[in-house]
Amino acid sequence: ATPENYLRLARLRRTDGDTEAALAATAAGLKLAPEDFELLSMHWALLGDAGRWDESAALFERLRAAAPNDYFVAEIENRHLSNLQRTGQLNALRDGLAQRLGKEPPLSADDMRLLARAALHTHGDELAQRVFAAGAERFPDNPDLLRLEAEHRRRKNDYAGRPACTN
Repeated sequence: ATPENYLRLARLRRTDGDTEAALAATAAGLKLAPEDFELLSMHWALLGDAGRWDESAALFERLRAAAPNDYFVAEIENRHLSNLQRTGQLNALRDGLAQRLGKEPPLSADDMRLLARAALHTHGDELAQRVFAAGAERFPDNPDLLRLEAEHRRRKNDYAGRPACTN
């Protein structure tokens, strides 16, 4: 069997409502192709379907690393934050990353973006502004952070400060 066959089987089992069989199929596929984005994504979604949030959260970094483009990264991060909110873990993630803001070792661009999303997700506008300021200093040309800040400013109708990123 190939990873693609296991993915097809998982989709079929999920359609049939058999989440455990679908999880077994994705797990078997991931043994053959551990970084396959479609398999990881399906496994992650199935863990959520099964309410296995801790396992889903543990898979987040692998899934984000395997994402084929920025669109998928953004969707994965937003779904991850929603899952953490469901389990009451979102504030702990946000607070843990916020404590590291401006300290050594510095936050990576990925962690800074996740912190900004977490702050916005929990209505932490002041924290989001601090993250955007730190991001502009540490990663002045990072398109993901610039896009996220522009999106936030657009929602608030606040175009002062930094130039908008349109693409």
